[in-house]
Amino acid sequence: AQNFNQHVVLRYAGIEITKLDTLRLWPETYLNDSLVNFYLRYLQRDFFKNDTKRQQFTDSFHIFSTYFYSRMVLDNGVVAYKNVKKDRKDMWNEMKGWTKGVSIFKKRFLLIPVNYGLHWTFVLVCNPGDVIIN
Repeated sequence: AQNFNQHVVLRYAGIEITKLDTLRLWPETYLNDSLVNFYLRYLQRDFFKNDTKRQQFTDSFHIFSTYFYSRMVLDNGVVAYKNVKKDRKDMWNEMKGWTKGVSIFKKRFLLIPVNYGLHWTFVLVCNPGDVIIN
């Protein structure tokens, strides 16, 4: 299995897909982070052939990596942040690294992939800037 895991069959926009990853595309198997990240990156970069459509998509959406949610929620299986002032501040500081160069509150949508056990789901945050309270 080590050969399959090390044999890269595709490099795309900073994401590597290995031979082992491709086996996860067979029926009745589960997708992994690499495959989900690959497809999300494809949507961002190449799904829309028309430059205007691509720019509209880019202006409207921010898509987080599959690692974002698990990093924000869990730290070695333990809840990473509690709803207390210090933890909220720490979370915000760490989140800034995930959104560097992106004004998420100006986006219409935020897409956050979430994996619970073997199942993928997506959280779609609509109009995140509307929740800002001055």
